[in-house]
Amino acid sequence: MHVVPQTLQGAPELSAAEREALAVLAEHTRERARLDCVWLFTHPPEPQNDDSVALLAGACSRGSQPLAETAARAAIARALRDDRRRFDRGRGTEAAGTRVTTATRASSAVSVAGQPADAAASAEAEQALSELAGVALRFLTAPELPEAAAAPAAAPAAGRAATAPSSRGPDPDRTAAFGGGLGAAMTRLQKPAMLPESRARLSAAIGGPQGSSGEVVSIAETDIGLALAVLSRANRLPHRPRGGILSVIEAVTALGTRAVGRLADELPDATTAAGDAIGAALIRLAPHAIATRAAAEAVAVHTGATHRDTLRLAALVHDIGKVALAAASATYLDRAIDPRVRPEDRVAGERRRMGIDHAGLGGIALGRLGVPRGVAMIVERHHAEDADGGAAIIRLADLLAHEARGDAVDPVALAAAGAAVGMDESGLRQLAYELARAGGPRSANLEPSPLTPMQHKVLLGLRRGLTYKQIAAELQVSESTVRSHLHKAYERMGVVDRAQAVLLAQDRGWI
Repeated sequence: MHVVPQTLQGAPELSAAEREALAVLAEHTRERARLDCVWLFTHPPEPQNDDSVALLAGACSRGSQPLAETAARAAIARALRDDRRRFDRGRGTEAAGTRVTTATRASSAVSVAGQPADAAASAEAEQALSELAGVALRFLTAPELPEAAAAPAAAPAAGRAATAPSSRGPDPDRTAAFGGGLGAAMTRLQKPAMLPESRARLSAAIGGPQGSSGEVVSIAETDIGLALAVLSRANRLPHRPRGGILSVIEAVTALGTRAVGRLADELPDATTAAGDAIGAALIRLAPHAIATRAAAEAVAVHTGATHRDTLRLAALVHDIGKVALAAASATYLDRAIDPRVRPEDRVAGERRRMGIDHAGLGGIALGRLGVPRGVAMIVERHHAEDADGGAAIIRLADLLAHEARGDAVDPVALAAAGAAVGMDESGLRQLAYELARAGGPRSANLEPSPLTPMQHKVLLGLRRGLTYKQIAAELQVSESTVRSHLHKAYERMGVVDRAQAVLLAQDRGWI
């Protein structure tokens, strides 16, 4: 992904942090709308010529054929002249199907151009571009003027300008975040704070006579800042795997415990002192992150999901976008952790006010830290209704962690999240009961589970006290198949009976 912030003659005077914030918004919209490029322009409500349309920022994917800047500006100018001709002469300097949407106020306007035609034709892309135009307009004018509409109506095919009425005063989160604070917060996350207690425990673990790498992993897997720093550093190693390092265990193994200790020395302490918004956010969000990590592992065990180390990482950092927004706005975090607000409503409110939600921002933040796309995508999509794979597990884990704490949770959303990972209402009730009474996440273990997904499910059934026949009925296989999976599990675990198998698997954190 390549972000291209740029300012031309005549564009507003913006700070580097403000330009970065606009680039973040453009990048998020490009990915959300599945476009090759997104360009942001500012201009008078009725520009006299193409030269009065000034580029603010843009984002293009790597390997794309980016829409030429001049062609994008021409598309904006034609749209504002109500010229409904489409760009259909190929994907050269004028891209086919360029989509334009505009938001205006009395003395200023912002337009967005998106490429290519096939993605831009979707309703989701149209909405995303429209929201970006409205948010960028408020970004540029909020310090002086009252807020105009939260989301301008999507422009028609040729990009007719849409004007929204003014109705409310400026939102403090939006003003702070998109007045430059967001870009600055994203930069500060390059060196995240760690908890002082984690530092003390890490020092003891590394300096001990036996130097336990397992203890180092355990500490990092419960400290958001340290986990991010370790993952970021490990994924810059020249000998990292082709797909990147996807878990704290892999990162600690690749770096070595001594290198982790030296890295920790570079990180600031998280505090609740005034001026340390990132540290305060990490401290306040840590309990929910750890609870979600425990819930994600429980869901993975119940469903037989693999790559549990990656899921633990994604669960721990799933709210990193909230940290960035909390650092940008002094009022954001109190609302973000209000137990009376359901997660879906919170995300919808963020999108309305700011044009980006904490999940999308978290995915971008992780990408900029060098965390592989596989983890970033899980975080980015953990509130999506159509989330699947790891994102679906984290979505359910997040809801279960909220429910276990007594926060407001939509039962319909919880049931849908369960269904997405193959869990029915009975299974959800059982899991919620266990999590509400759990003592916390298991300690990290460097030894990965040797069991296949089906062997996990069979052992889970044994742990629940089911007979072979009941397990077979539940898994829709024959009783002999259950016995076969179980005996193969015995061989892999080096045990001789079902009691030993269940006890060992529980002790190692495999079920």
